[in-house]
Amino acid sequence: MMIKKTGIMALLLSSMVPVFGINNDVLLPRVANEKKIELVYPQHSVIARHKESIQTSLGRAQLVRYGIYGVSAIVALAASYNLLKWCGFVGENTSSSACTLTPAVMKTLTPEGLKDYDAKFYPSFFSWRGLHHLRSHITNCVIGGFSGVVGTSLAQRVGEPVYAQVFNPGSIAWFVQEKTTLMPTFEEFKEYVDALNNVQTPVIDKAMYRNLMMVSANNLVAQLERVMGFIAYKNGTWDDQKAIDEVNFLSDYIFDVTKVFCIKVDTALQNDDLNVNQLAVTLSSFKSEIHRLMNSFSRIETAQEL
Repeated sequence: MMIKKTGIMALLLSSMVPVFGINNDVLLPRVANEKKIELVYPQHSVIARHKESIQTSLGRAQLVRYGIYGVSAIVALAASYNLLKWCGFVGENTSSSACTLTPAVMKTLTPEGLKDYDAKFYPSFFSWRGLHHLRSHITNCVIGGFSGVVGTSLAQRVGEPVYAQVFNPGSIAWFVQEKTTLMPTFEEFKEYVDALNNVQTPVIDKAMYRNLMMVSANNLVAQLERVMGFIAYKNGTWDDQKAIDEVNFLSDYIFDVTKVFCIKVDTALQNDDLNVNQLAVTLSSFKSEIHRLMNSFSRIETAQEL
């Protein structure tokens, strides 16, 4: 959509030139006269920084998970104890001498007697106060349930992003989907290739798309550096030397494939006679290769974390 709007805008502005006498050099983008964007190749130092950052981020999430598990266990134990105590199964009030309301006792009790009986009460589940507490708990559950519907809705809005960050699967698929823009950038690059291949695209826009394609290529490299940093982080958490060696090979191969892709794109875009079809083939084969390599890593990752 952005590509179509840009092309339409350029045509509209071009049509305004003879009518209003506006200088075409001032009005239209002067991409050809601007400094060209340079392609940045993958760097091991950047990958190492990403590895450290990912290790810190996922390590914090793991600590938060452990903290939540610990608090949940304490709350569950406390709730279980209080329930058992309320039912009269634990504590001081488990004595067999606890007064309960039998039919015989009910006949002899007056309102004043009920007060005395209540004062002597041991909180057994089938006692007078036990029934009173049961009624109170049912009332509170109804009120709490109504409040919980509203509270849950608000909590989902606020808590879901936090929950997704803390309780994440930590897999390569999750990382690529949630922590990178790798796949959208592939699509963006393809859109620019298609625009250059379109005969209806104005010449001035084609010059601009060359620079935008270089920006997309740089973004692809940046996202793949993040992916390689994640792979390096995960590889450092395993003990299986065979798996470690396989992942090291995969990581080096991803680095080399990315570098070759950069060389091909850089060479193609520096050429005045751009072969757009060849560039499309280069992009497609590169995307397929990256997809295969990530699937290979995912297979090793799954085997190591079973």
